[in-house]
Amino acid sequence: IWALIVGLILSLFGTISGLIIPLIVKQVIENMSSNIYTKFILPSLIIIALWISSSILSVYLLQYVGIKVVKDLRTKLWHKLLNLPVKYYDMEHSGELISRVINDTTVLKELLSFKIVDFITGIITIIGSTVILFLIDVPMTLVLILGIPLVALVVVPIGSKLYKIAVNEQEEMASLTSLLSQTLSEIRLIKAYGSEDVEFYKGENNFKNLFKYGMKTAKIESILTPLIMCFAMLIFIFVISFGAYRVSVGAVSSGDLIAFLLYVTNLIDPVKKLLNFTEQFQEGVTGFERFMEMISVIPDIKDAPDAQSMQEVKGNISFENVSFHYADSDQMVLNHVNLDVPAGEYVALVGSSGAGKTTLCSLIPRFYDVTGGTIRVDGQDIRNIKLSDLRNHIGIVQQDVYLFAGTILENIRYGKQDASREEVIRA
Repeated sequence: IWALIVGLILSLFGTISGLIIPLIVKQVIENMSSNIYTKFILPSLIIIALWISSSILSVYLLQYVGIKVVKDLRTKLWHKLLNLPVKYYDMEHSGELISRVINDTTVLKELLSFKIVDFITGIITIIGSTVILFLIDVPMTLVLILGIPLVALVVVPIGSKLYKIAVNEQEEMASLTSLLSQTLSEIRLIKAYGSEDVEFYKGENNFKNLFKYGMKTAKIESILTPLIMCFAMLIFIFVISFGAYRVSVGAVSSGDLIAFLLYVTNLIDPVKKLLNFTEQFQEGVTGFERFMEMISVIPDIKDAPDAQSMQEVKGNISFENVSFHYADSDQMVLNHVNLDVPAGEYVALVGSSGAGKTTLCSLIPRFYDVTGGTIRVDGQDIRNIKLSDLRNHIGIVQQDVYLFAGTILENIRYGKQDASREEVIRA
């Protein structure tokens, strides 16, 4: 948190330095003398040097904060994903989950690293400049402020439209990521069935939708930016005209007018940043909502409060009146199944596709919990056994062989990371 605090302080220092420069210019114009260098120019150079130094350090520190926050968020999300039950993945597309880990957290990084800081410093610049403008001349400041409601009338309605577009765009991006993940992982099957055109059409449809949302954003921004600049230019011209009149009647000095115009110019960049913040904030809120949606999922398959470790495992498995249906359906896949598998015996489950063979096997390591009945290992209800201990005593050979990235040694050792080389060779 120290980096965030120091970064904010340095950023605020740079903002305050920017507010001092116009006052020095005002003094230079009104106090032309032979020692102008030591009185005004040298202090200005020192302030500019300090402003540049503080800006460099603040950008670095705030970048560090943003990158670290994203790392922590991704780590937390990754831990959550690995500990969610299997049935969660039955209902969610893997590509959408990947999008949440990568895309949504990247949007949050941009928001936390710069946009919020820009928002804070922008507000300080606007407030500081406005206070100084009032001190220079109240009538000119009031003329300037009268133009703000015109800008607000344009920005506020557009902000809500940008939010809706941001939500749709991120959902579409998640859908595309899901499609890419699924298609590329099953490319052999797609080629075997000659389905390249089908998958191409799906991807092309995603690209078209993303293009559509991108063009909606571009359309709004293409209207918004020139419109705001037009309002700003009109206000600026009106302020200059009114300021010239104030100088002509002796109400303010020429130095006051120049300083006033510099502060008005100072307001342009913060206003732009606030407008950009509106769009980024909407995207960031959407990303954060999607992040919290996943983090708030509570796994329903977990250790019971009195769960115990397995002692002297023999391997007797018994199904006692077991029934089961998936969460998204009330149709029973298994109905009052009774089965005893003594330790050391080989049992083959034979049946048509969809009969429940894989489902029955998935209940033993508690990928799913039974809807009714009990499964016991050596007479002990598996729901009263520590989940990690239960799964450590089960070996699973999948129908489809999958190799993780790494060496053959690492793949064989995957189920027992501390296995010796001799154990691996024996396996």
